[in-house]
Amino acid sequence: MRLFLKTLVIISLTLLLLFVGSFSFLEWNASKNKFYVIPSDKTSIILGHSHAACAFDDKIIKGFYNLSQNMEGYPYSYFKIKKILENNTHIKNVFIEYTNNQITPWAIDRISGRYMKFNMERTLPILSKRFAVKTLFHSLSLSDAIGSLLASYKKNIDFIINDNNSYIEYAWHINTTSDHVFKGDTSQQKHDFKDADAFQNIYQVQQENLNYLFKLKRLCKQNKVRLVLVRSPAPSYSSSANEFILHHIKDTFFSEIPFLDFSKFSLRLNQFADEQHINTSGRNTFSQYFNDSILAKGFTENLIH
Repeated sequence: MRLFLKTLVIISLTLLLLFVGSFSFLEWNASKNKFYVIPSDKTSIILGHSHAACAFDDKIIKGFYNLSQNMEGYPYSYFKIKKILENNTHIKNVFIEYTNNQITPWAIDRISGRYMKFNMERTLPILSKRFAVKTLFHSLSLSDAIGSLLASYKKNIDFIINDNNSYIEYAWHINTTSDHVFKGDTSQQKHDFKDADAFQNIYQVQQENLNYLFKLKRLCKQNKVRLVLVRSPAPSYSSSANEFILHHIKDTFFSEIPFLDFSKFSLRLNQFADEQHINTSGRNTFSQYFNDSILAKGFTENLIH
């Protein structure tokens, strides 16, 4: 029995060491700077969660590179931008989505909550070790933590197997938003907003997520890159209980940062997939407007504060 247990321990430790070694190698490989180079004609990048992912079509908007992804919190956007700026000196503008549900307590789901696995899978190779360990620990779920590590492990293996030469194109510049969002038609839906004011306590703010917006501000200033806050179109019937708080934070702490607020941008009801996202038709209309009316004027004359 002792021999069996000893053998079992040795085999287990060997397998663990092999996993840790291969995991570390895969993370190191995926973090190489050569995999984070952006085409020289792309001088503006935009990041955020599904709102921005749905709204901005960088095939229409000249010079834009949309790296927004569903369920993404500000910390993951921060580390993306940090890695990009380190390897692309031609970037002039960083657009970051600033919207109501990024400042509510619910935003923790985009950091260490139920969406952690998806964010870790896409960004673990470029996250600071301190942030990664702290976030995994704060998840308070061993299965979520292990699942996040295994998801990243699998993705990095696939990255090598498929001989990709750009981690940005492989993991970030892809559509991960559900088909129902792009194909949805809110004009066919019934809307009941009797609980609209109860979705969160408007006087609570998700501190960690907001802290990384401050870090983004400092990062862009250090790299002499222009930071612009942006909010995507929303249906005219939608409302958010924390609208005052959103503007108060902006006016108090980001008063010098331009804010392109398109939340009231005119789109037909059937150009929205739901009360938060525009669909393919809305995306095309809005992106064409943004390209022709905002960028064509240097996106300064139409800034909305």
